[in-house]
Amino acid sequence: MKGLKQIFSYLINPRSGGWKFTDSDEIIEPRKVPWKGILNPPFVLGVIIVTFLVIIVWFGPRFASYDPYITSRTTPSYYDSANKVMVKPPFDPSPEYPLGTDQFGNDILSLIFYGARVTMISALYITAGRVLLGLILGGFSGWMEGSWFDRLIMRLSTVISSVPLLLSAMLMILALDIHKGIWVFVVSLSVLGWTEIAQLVRGEFIRIKEMLYIEAAEALGMTRFQVAIRHALPNVLSYLLSISFLEMGAILLLMAELGFLGLFVGGGSRFRADAFSPVIIQISEIPEWGALVAQGTPNLRTYPYMVLGPALAFFISILGLNSFGEGLRRIFDRWPFSTAFILKKRMLLVTAAFIAISAIIFQMTNASVSYQQVAEAFHEDSAIARYEELKIFNNIARESEANPLVDYIIEKAREYDIQHGWSETLTSYYYYPVETTLVKPIEEPLFSVGPRSDYNYLNEFSFLSEGCAGSGYGNGQTIFFSGGVNDFTIEKKEDFRGKIILTLEDIYSPEYAQAAALVGVEGILVVTQDQPPLTSQFEVFSVSDGDLCLVDDIPDYLITNAVAKRIAAQAQQDWELLRLQALEEKGVLDLGLRAVLDLQLSEPKTVSVPNMIGFIGGYDIDHADEILVIYTSFDGLGLSEYDQQQVPEDDLAKIAVLLEIMHTWNENKVDPRRSVQFVIWGGEGIEGPYYDMIYGLFEKNKLAAKVPTNTNPYMNTNPVKPALWVEIGDLSNYLATMVYSDQSTQFMSRIFSQAAHAANLKIESAISYNLPVNSSLPNILIWEDTRSTPTANPDPENYVQKGVVINRVLIQLVRDMRD
Repeated sequence: MKGLKQIFSYLINPRSGGWKFTDSDEIIEPRKVPWKGILNPPFVLGVIIVTFLVIIVWFGPRFASYDPYITSRTTPSYYDSANKVMVKPPFDPSPEYPLGTDQFGNDILSLIFYGARVTMISALYITAGRVLLGLILGGFSGWMEGSWFDRLIMRLSTVISSVPLLLSAMLMILALDIHKGIWVFVVSLSVLGWTEIAQLVRGEFIRIKEMLYIEAAEALGMTRFQVAIRHALPNVLSYLLSISFLEMGAILLLMAELGFLGLFVGGGSRFRADAFSPVIIQISEIPEWGALVAQGTPNLRTYPYMVLGPALAFFISILGLNSFGEGLRRIFDRWPFSTAFILKKRMLLVTAAFIAISAIIFQMTNASVSYQQVAEAFHEDSAIARYEELKIFNNIARESEANPLVDYIIEKAREYDIQHGWSETLTSYYYYPVETTLVKPIEEPLFSVGPRSDYNYLNEFSFLSEGCAGSGYGNGQTIFFSGGVNDFTIEKKEDFRGKIILTLEDIYSPEYAQAAALVGVEGILVVTQDQPPLTSQFEVFSVSDGDLCLVDDIPDYLITNAVAKRIAAQAQQDWELLRLQALEEKGVLDLGLRAVLDLQLSEPKTVSVPNMIGFIGGYDIDHADEILVIYTSFDGLGLSEYDQQQVPEDDLAKIAVLLEIMHTWNENKVDPRRSVQFVIWGGEGIEGPYYDMIYGLFEKNKLAAKVPTNTNPYMNTNPVKPALWVEIGDLSNYLATMVYSDQSTQFMSRIFSQAAHAANLKIESAISYNLPVNSSLPNILIWEDTRSTPTANPDPENYVQKGVVINRVLIQLVRDMRD
């Protein structure tokens, strides 16, 4: 009973129960201090609580049931068909949720475990800032009592103290932009909270400098600065040590008050639970106890447990820190403690170790740690399994809407909770309906010039099928012609009949092929600056005026610049000189070489382009309309090479990577703040349907109405354009190099660089790449260096390495809003 009375007395007045000094009491020598002198009740209680806090700060996230840096809404509302009830958070305390949940179904106990790290680290850095400022400014002010510096510091202290700290802290935090994270709170609360410590330190320095040992030190020839550092400062440090813990408790109390007023680290995101609800809820993006108080305060009467958990966390922490500080004060009062050792050189190592540990813990409060953990959850076995399952569809016809490969991709998207990405009227789909008319070579195209006949289809040449370009056999003398469409006149017919024309891509057009065919040209060679592999023009178009070709088609080939150089060399000509002359003046040059072009194409056939369009809506009202498009393409129509009957395995690798990323997001409950549009496009090598799809998704797509915006959070009736574009290209396994476009914003480039560095991959900037949607659209293009040769069996280690990097990039893009 006596013990309970002492504990109750201590809780009411922590300073009760201390020693009562009498005239006969003396300061006990350090070596004679009894253990009961050290183990005073406040100190013991403080040690227990502070030790518990250190454990929670270091290991707390391991006890949490989910990661709040990744998931903001654990349990959205849903209808329980079995019990015929609407299940809607928050949930009351239960064995599953010991402290209940918030309005998003997030376990409050898990949030407290995660929030301990951010809250305590913030308080620690704010305390360090206040103590350091107070020590420096107060120390100099007290040591130079009566000087202009002393008067300046005291007046500044008076001005800062005249404004209530809660009010001034609110104003400064908002002025520095609350959304910029922890450092805003550290700077604001440090700059505004040093005044009391400075006044206390100033008083101590004024008292100490009147001591006899100070005069003795000066008499020995020491400078005033040396005396202050060697004799005054050590006598203040022990005093500051106990004050620091009391100050940290006061900082936690201030953070709780700010949270009650809706100000917390990071500022959070705005969320509307219902598109037609007028209520906007603030979601904290950085787990912190003040944020929990802020989110629970509006529901204090209805769901008091939402505030009870974080309030208890604040109470216990403040109690422990105040007790520990008071316990230290009692010890130092009874046991003189020399802090002179702090100024010794060996303490530099201790200081460095403290800074290093603090930096490590501070880094652990960064969301990038969580991003990397989820990125590394990309499973090798699962990705390889997706790859092997996709290979099953290699020999299946791919030219109808009922495409088994697409059906498999859609099945996986549905399994991973990816929503329909295309909506028209009142119906939504995973498939964007688009058709095109194609022609394909019946036999492998042949091409020879002079004595050489080993030119490789698609690596060195491809065919064109626009206008009068198409099937045919051309055999004739090769001429280099730099004229345009209007230079094919009847008067010059004799100059072109039976000839093979070599010209530049800048000059060529569909009308060019028709004009050439009318004057008897046998075939056309168009020189492109594109690098191999080349893409043939499988789509069938008429000339721009709508007329059909008036004569028989002629074979038109697209050839590389390297092939043009070899042809010119056979004719003993300098190709670069010819090209420059062609750009300046028109002319005809007989190269004296016979060329043969043999191209046999199938009849035009209308086919459906295989694709999968998925969607995940962002929840942040301020960023949900910034759609992130995650795009990859594959050859789903058999156009990559002659007589192709299979989807290239490199293409399957890309799809497998993207499916495993979807799986990883679903498994780890990644909750995007930006909206995400997944596009797996099977029309690689054709442009018409691609542009049609882009226009349909971002001009006509009714799904955009589900994306809330800052200006119209109820319902957005305007099409939502993509804000970011990430394209996953070739992932062949020869080079460990990933490339990003130099058109990417600094923000995206920084994210990509961080992700690649985390996966030990080097990166380099690629040449400019123009997107069809908007040339100024921020974009990242991820592919292997084009010098690598595609491989049929991607290396698993490299396969997973690429997946980790891509996953990291995408997670940070949908969660991180810093620009």
